Amino acid sequence: MKYADVRPKIQTGDVVLSSGSSVFSKIIKELTGCPWSHVAMAVWGEHVGMESGRLYVWEAAGHGVGAVDFETACYTPGVNFLSRLTNYQAGDVAWRPLAVERTAEMMQRLRVHCDVYRGIPYETNKLEMLKAVPWVRLLPLATSEKNLASQFCWESVAAIHQAMGLLPDEPQANYYSNVDYSGNDMPFLLGARLGGLVKVDFSER
Repeated sequence: MKYADVRPKIQTGDVVLSSGSSVFSKIIKELTGCPWSHVAMAVWGEHVGMESGRLYVWEAAGHGVGAVDFETACYTPGVNFLSRLTNYQAGDVAWRPLAVERTAEMMQRLRVHCDVYRGIPYETNKLEMLKAVPWVRLLPLATSEKNLASQFCWESVAAIHQAMGLLPDEPQANYYSNVDYSGNDMPFLLGARLGGLVKVDFSER
């Protein structure tokens, strides 16, 4: 779907997936069997203390954790996240709408969470990030203790969904993965559910 058609449909809390070409991204995709190596959240500026009416993506990447312009997002080298990349190819980015009634309290919780965690470092512990692989989750070092002092991509999204009351507090945010966010088994609360995966075409904007 063309970006111009997708943009007005996007709501804060929706999930954005992308495919990476870095070595680590390729390892994630190979080990998990999932084509999406990066997970982020769409947010409108008015909900995260930024420019109203402007669309951002909240992500954890090489620049740390925070909101960056949806079309020109900063990214971990090789993630190939959004449109202004020389090696961008159609289908590298996908949007999943989150079907749920967004209450004022829910959006306030999102705002508070983002204010607290904006600017914290990106997680560099590769074992934490590889917990998307089922056998890695069984390793003794793959703990699920709550520690949001540094975050990797899908952990940062799950943490916000927990703060909004849309995911249970247990398991911890670092338990979820690219596989979970691209599938249909996320244990959402309040009747929330992820819609189908829509690939976004930025070739005409």
